[in-house]
Amino acid sequence: MPRINDTIERRFYREYARMRRQLLRECNSAGAAVEGPLRVFDEGAEAAERETVQRPADEESEHRTRQRVRHALRDALTAGRDAMQANTESPDVPANSDRPMLEEVLVGLDSVVILLENEVFRPRLSGPMRRYGGTDDEPVHHWRGCDVRIVEAPFPSYTGSSTLVVTEHGSWLAGLFKDLEKVAWPAIDFRSKYEFFGRMAEAANGWLARHPDTDRVDLLIAVAHESRNVVEDWLARVDERRHDR
Repeated sequence: MPRINDTIERRFYREYARMRRQLLRECNSAGAAVEGPLRVFDEGAEAAERETVQRPADEESEHRTRQRVRHALRDALTAGRDAMQANTESPDVPANSDRPMLEEVLVGLDSVVILLENEVFRPRLSGPMRRYGGTDDEPVHHWRGCDVRIVEAPFPSYTGSSTLVVTEHGSWLAGLFKDLEKVAWPAIDFRSKYEFFGRMAEAANGWLARHPDTDRVDLLIAVAHESRNVVEDWLARVDERRHDR
């Protein structure tokens, strides 16, 4: 059995209890059943425990320990939230969205695509997340959030539910994610962000599968195109709703 790091263990169960209470409050606030979301969260937390607590102890700063535990449990919380939302009536377009706002967002995304295609757009490179990971059993993470992880090397020990994007262009892709988030911000809410970033991650993986030797520009263009496809789909849904009325 691996030796348990007492500091990590304390941090883990403290964060576990805090996030579980948070999920319970969100379920009650949304009028959703709590059994399913809490079960999903606990299953994810069990995987997170294997990833953090049940691993050989090593020398690391208190900040590094706290960060590793929090990120491992955050995926479990996200999965619990997804289970909660699946059991409640959720909009299929961003909250408070309308055609003029979505059209404005689409224009911004089109501009990013054009600049990328002309190779004059330099994505803002990922900041703090570049310093996370990089150990023997965990690659450097350039992006983590919204059920997506962008890493620069394979991560066979990962057991969470996030979509993994493994690419040597990870810092550039994470920078693009941040820039597209800023452009699409008016249409991003706590539900729509999962479709927006999730579909971009799937587009990245699809492109990498078809073009394993891709250069970074072509990869970024494919992802930027998918970001505008998402917003186009939201526009179509807004029109469908208007027609149904």
